[in-house]
Amino acid sequence: MKNKLLVFSVLIFLIPLMLIFSASLCAAAYSVTTVFDSSSGNTEYRMYSGSQHFMTVILTSQNAISIRPRPGVDINGWGSSLYLQPFLAGATLNYTNIRSITASASGIRVIADGSVSKGADQTYGSWSLDISFNYDPASKEINGAGVYSINLLAGISSTTGDLSIYKLASNYLNNVPLLSGGTGDTGDMRNATVSGSNGYSGFTWNPVTQPTSFPAIYTQNLSIDVSGNYYNVDAVSQGYSPIAAAYKPNMKVVLNSRESGIRMMFGAIYNTALSQDFWEDNIGITPLIQQPTTKTNYIFDVTFYSKAPPGDGVPAMDQIDYWIWSSHFKPENGWTAFGWQWVPGDWWYYYSNGWVWRNTNSDFAWINGYQNLPLEINKWYYVQSSWMYIRSDGWAYKIRPMGNKEAVSQTTLNSKALAAPLKRT
Repeated sequence: MKNKLLVFSVLIFLIPLMLIFSASLCAAAYSVTTVFDSSSGNTEYRMYSGSQHFMTVILTSQNAISIRPRPGVDINGWGSSLYLQPFLAGATLNYTNIRSITASASGIRVIADGSVSKGADQTYGSWSLDISFNYDPASKEINGAGVYSINLLAGISSTTGDLSIYKLASNYLNNVPLLSGGTGDTGDMRNATVSGSNGYSGFTWNPVTQPTSFPAIYTQNLSIDVSGNYYNVDAVSQGYSPIAAAYKPNMKVVLNSRESGIRMMFGAIYNTALSQDFWEDNIGITPLIQQPTTKTNYIFDVTFYSKAPPGDGVPAMDQIDYWIWSSHFKPENGWTAFGWQWVPGDWWYYYSNGWVWRNTNSDFAWINGYQNLPLEINKWYYVQSSWMYIRSDGWAYKIRPMGNKEAVSQTTLNSKALAAPLKRT
């Protein structure tokens, strides 16, 4: 009887520990990797939940802080950037210190501070930020919450200009050639949904219809939600190297002032002169404290949210080319094993094992080196910046382009290989 009681007591003690241990195995561990980019001079703090690189905090070579989320699995799903530091009108962002970025079981905490930027090389007070982020892989969401404080040397006036609380930089392309055909709009974002408190009349800012927006509507709390977008500019048609289509996430930042009566307002500019330039941050969005005011100290509870768009992780037709393998590709229907065949608009290469590769515009260069190799099913092949996958169910598809070979993880490739093919005949 004593032995039975002892076993029962041990089990009662161990079961909670086993549950805790089991839960810890289910939860992906957070980690941070620091990388210095010698080409740009930037220091990157790459945040991971398990193997998912969901966010990067960048300390630029000019000592500005940039927060870039990637809540989805799209390898090119990096969109808008958040420069969460204050500056006066026309200033060059500078003077940031990253004090610490630490991972714990519940998330990753960022502590930073610095001086308020003024002009090209001056300061006008100090600021501090303490914010923590967590990631939900199931919903592909990033949440953040923290405290953000600004202490100015003096009030602001027509001499100093307005105080910008942060800058959200993005890209919007208007009337550009698209990979899906024709021309249209694309970019990292679509529009921004703005809302506030104390009777603040919310609205949606559209860069094309209102390139400059500074409505004189003041609020104590301000929410700016920049929607994501499907980025599919046809850069080749513009005369540049190809850019892979990608699903860009939204970014929402909410500032809640701990003090009432502040003159905070929305501001945004779309530089239409750069509306064709995919490499430019032609969108600048910033909450402002409008001058004049003698107030010098501000403290905000800040929340952050970013979510991958619905299409993330699903191959799109202008990301992946699909070729159906069917009876009319067989030798008995006129196809020659190990030979090229012309189908109006394209050249196709047929292999004796029943697989075909397509070559657009009769350009044979990219296929060189593979003409005489037997292709295996359920396997990836790397061909000049593109990945080609052969499926066992009679489908083949190519991903174009995904950057250099080393930049694509096997996990990413495998996830795409398991995706259901979209038929294109």
